[in-house]
Amino acid sequence: MIRAKISVFFKFSSILVFSGFAIGQSTSLVLSSGSGAAGSVVTLNLSLSSTVTAPSAVQWTMTYATKDFSALTFSVGPVATAAGKTLSCNNSAGVSTCVISGANLNTIANGVVATMAFTISSSTSDTSSLIALSSAKGVSAGGSTVSATGTGSSMTITGATTSVTGISCTPDSVIPPAPSTCVVTLSATAPAGGTAVSLSSNSANAIVPSSFAVPAGFSGAGFSVSTSTVTSNLTAQIQASIGASSASYGLSLVAASPTGVTVDATVSQNSAPATTIVSPALSTKFANELVLAFVSGGTATTPVTVSSVSGAGLVWVLAQRTNTQKGTAEIWRAFAPALLSSVTVTATFSTSVSSSITVMSFAGVDPTGSSGSGAIGATGSASAATGAPSVSLTTTRDGSLVLGVGTDPTSAIARTPGSLQNPVSQDLAANNNTFWVQTQLNITPASGTVVTLNDLSPATDAYNLSAVEILPPSDCIPALVPTARSFSSGGGSSTSLVANGAGCSWTGTTDSPTWITLNGNSGTGNGSFTFTAAANATGQARLGTISVGKQSFKAMEGGSTPIFGDVTLGTQFFDYIALMYQKGVTAGCQASPLIYCPTTSVTRAEMAVFVVSALQNINHAAGGLPPSYPTTPYFTDVTATNQFFPFVQELAALGITNGCTASTFCPDQTINQGQMAKFMIIGWMQYNGLTSFTYSQTPYFTDVPSTDIFFSYIQKMMDMGFWTGCGGGQYCETSAVTRAQMAPMVERALAGAP
Repeated sequence: MIRAKISVFFKFSSILVFSGFAIGQSTSLVLSSGSGAAGSVVTLNLSLSSTVTAPSAVQWTMTYATKDFSALTFSVGPVATAAGKTLSCNNSAGVSTCVISGANLNTIANGVVATMAFTISSSTSDTSSLIALSSAKGVSAGGSTVSATGTGSSMTITGATTSVTGISCTPDSVIPPAPSTCVVTLSATAPAGGTAVSLSSNSANAIVPSSFAVPAGFSGAGFSVSTSTVTSNLTAQIQASIGASSASYGLSLVAASPTGVTVDATVSQNSAPATTIVSPALSTKFANELVLAFVSGGTATTPVTVSSVSGAGLVWVLAQRTNTQKGTAEIWRAFAPALLSSVTVTATFSTSVSSSITVMSFAGVDPTGSSGSGAIGATGSASAATGAPSVSLTTTRDGSLVLGVGTDPTSAIARTPGSLQNPVSQDLAANNNTFWVQTQLNITPASGTVVTLNDLSPATDAYNLSAVEILPPSDCIPALVPTARSFSSGGGSSTSLVANGAGCSWTGTTDSPTWITLNGNSGTGNGSFTFTAAANATGQARLGTISVGKQSFKAMEGGSTPIFGDVTLGTQFFDYIALMYQKGVTAGCQASPLIYCPTTSVTRAEMAVFVVSALQNINHAAGGLPPSYPTTPYFTDVTATNQFFPFVQELAALGITNGCTASTFCPDQTINQGQMAKFMIIGWMQYNGLTSFTYSQTPYFTDVPSTDIFFSYIQKMMDMGFWTGCGGGQYCETSAVTRAQMAPMVERALAGAP
């Protein structure tokens, strides 16, 4: 039970309302830190320091995680007792607002004004717990407000019970018998001898070991899931547990052709001169298919390009363009995680031209990456003013397939493909243009093979020819498990495990070699490497990326120099707030003096600025705006004259918000934790090029059941470590999000910070 030893409760309004302000006076309340074992009682001191006029009364609000503390007792401190003051506290779960005051005008000397005895929960799994101090206020003997600051601390917890906090698998969707590597994360680093984790799968098609050990000193480790062929798509629940704690992950097993990369569906359409061309309807037989649009554009008075491809509800990305000669030959890629039914694809040109579009879907491809990036290997481009069309590339993986698209701006004449090649489509346009798509007859067995797509005739026309290699799944998909990713400003070292397929070579790299050094950063199969962050002489927090193949994580090093007057060193989320400022995501809430207002609630309009600026690397603090956004208002309450208009428009255009009603955005409305979870996860999907996500099915929080409208988003926030709730096993989804809380959510979800 949380209680206060002083039974008389002072009315807080007597502190909150005063006759005037004492300019220039300042008071600080600082909470000491401590450490203790689970189940023990640790007493922390709250000390007063006044540089000008000692206050006659003080007030503060303290927040803490109830899952880490089972009881809390407050006592009045010696300097407050000497001044004839008493202590009163108003307590709720994880929040205590306290006042030290008295029926006299005596001032309180510097020193310990209160003590707080924390009983550390015997069931906590945390190794440390933050205790925040905010809303500090003071009053002089004359009744004027004395400006005050509050500085919290942390409790180091020893002997905590280690538990499973999460599990994730890479890739999260496989075409059997391709394997997946799953990573289990723990609440604390494993002790000497390691920590045993029990594993299970609910599907006979996804086989896991019965248990494995997380090595000593690591807070997570990976294991391999073997899969067997399925005749229809299914989701295998992979579960990891230690005692009563457990987490599960849904691994998608996708039915596909057993012969590797295969063509599923093909449609083609030709068009007279126009700025757009629309394909016939296309349907697929399998999930997780690569979809390619082969687009040819004819001659024009200006250079021709395909400015965009859209359709099928997919995100389209240019894979290859060749337009050195007149016209253009382009390949655009997308990835369909689910079945497509009667969808069309539209290509838009930079100018009106005759054109042709062939859309093809491919099963048995690598499902990793975004918009089909994992299924694309080498690309090729060739052109000539005269000659037989020919383009070559060197394959990068066993069992790949090569296709190409061409444009002949000289004459309308049929192609004669080279050996072991077939035409897919061909259009002899009325304006002496030829558009065509051709493919290898067979897959190429070995990587490193030079594959040439060519035509024997015509041999004297001009041409543009683009080619692309389509990749099957790879067994060499590494997973990274760093021991730690956060360092103080003094620097430090950490280790990352590398879980990889047998015989698969890997090399670690970093984009920040000036302060991150890698050692032992190459190997074959499973292994590890160390990374060291040099002492931070810049004074400001910084992020660096460490990569192995297409997998990566970010390391964060703390700063030592405060930027904002109200965010001092040691303040909760100090480094995340600094990162937001350095990137121009925020300029604070006041320029002179520069302050951040960490305890102020975030409005929906401000959230739009934070999210869009972080996603698109916009320096909002310097006046930066989204490079392009719809100019026709989505919402009646955010018009073009509104200062937040560009960001709200872009947020809606990205599909991150639909507003608070069908026609309004409610820009001044405070955003709560549940709404914020949805914004963060959809933003995270945009950041990583994802169209869907999986999440743990067992509820983490007692106040967020599986029927809650924000359940999936809140579960994913916990899965990813973006936010862990308000304590006591609760998420407090209706609570307002503060500017301080916003900073780590944005930096973790949209910038990859730990």
